Amino acid sequence: MLWARDYVAIPQNALIVTDKKIQQAPDQIKRMIKGTIEALQFIKREKEESIDIAAKWLRIDRQKAKAVLDSVFPLYSGRWNHD
Repeated sequence: MLWARDYVAIPQNALIVTDKKIQQAPDQIKRMIKGTIEALQFIKREKEESIDIAAKWLRIDRQKAKAVLDSVFPLYSGRWNHD
């Protein structure tokens, strides 16, 4: 068994918008991108609190929430990080 993420860069999420949405609501799109980046920075910076939030949101115990974050978070690019 192996993790594909260890061998191939696979994006976890994407923001897909239409040309019409870009023309009608560019600020909304910018806010969505900014919010996503801030959330990823928070998860990296505040790992323990992020585990608690994930456990509550997913309605699972803390150990499972930690496993979820540990398996999913590496799929995100670190290019957004300015640390």
